[in-house]
Amino acid sequence: MLVTTVASLALLATVHQPVGFHFQRIVSPSLETSSVQQDSLLGSRGFAPLLDQSRTADDHLDSARRAMKSGEFDIARREFRSAAALARAAGKLPLESVLGLAEALYAQSYNREAATTLEALATEASLRGDNNVEALALAEALWLNTEAGQRTTVRKQRTRLRNLMKDAVLTPDVQRAVRARLG
Repeated sequence: MLVTTVASLALLATVHQPVGFHFQRIVSPSLETSSVQQDSLLGSRGFAPLLDQSRTADDHLDSARRAMKSGEFDIARREFRSAAALARAAGKLPLESVLGLAEALYAQSYNREAATTLEALATEASLRGDNNVEALALAEALWLNTEAGQRTTVRKQRTRLRNLMKDAVLTPDVQRAVRARLG
């Protein structure tokens, strides 16, 4: 269910990699050039994770992927947050880290938290002028909020996404993916 829109992010990078459950993960150096809201960076208590400066963002991503495969979602969440923090510190959009974090949250049935993480990605992409990532992340967040029963949020996001689809320049692949996601 989360596949369609997140998979479309892959179209932006032209790299498709199936991931754990309903996600398609993508990473592109060109898409790793913005950043995301603090919510996906901060731990559940609002504290930034302590970062091991000897490890790179890629090291954290590798650890997170291994943890996801073995079902260790709490570890995966911590590692994705660390990778996101390092990407942000480098001035990049932690796209893969945030998608992985949302995936780990979803796998633990934290749909609302996963949606919040994707909403943050959409907002940050908007601030950076990346309409394609914004639209796709927003479509996924909208789907998750629907699953979580967040009707007011869904209405607001639907309006925002419609306006984005109407007013922004989006690639045809992204337009198709968003339409497919929203049914």
